Amino acid sequence: MNRYIEIKLTKHTLFLTEQELGHLLSRDVDLWREAIRRGKAILRARKERAREVKRNGAS
Repeated sequence: MNRYIEIKLTKHTLFLTEQELGHLLSRDVDLWREAIRRGKAILRARKERAREVKRNGAS
C-alpha cells in the first residue's frame, strides 16, 4: 500500500506519494532548495523549544 503525504491548503487537501511530490519539486530546483532550507529551520526551532521546556520544567 502506498503511503501518502497529506498537504492541507485553504480549500483543498492533497494526498501525494513521496515519488509524486519529488517529481513536482524536481521541476523547480529553487523551490526544492527553499523547502529544504525551511524544513531545517523549522526542525531546529522545534528542537530548541523542546530543550527550553525541558530546562524550565526540570527547575
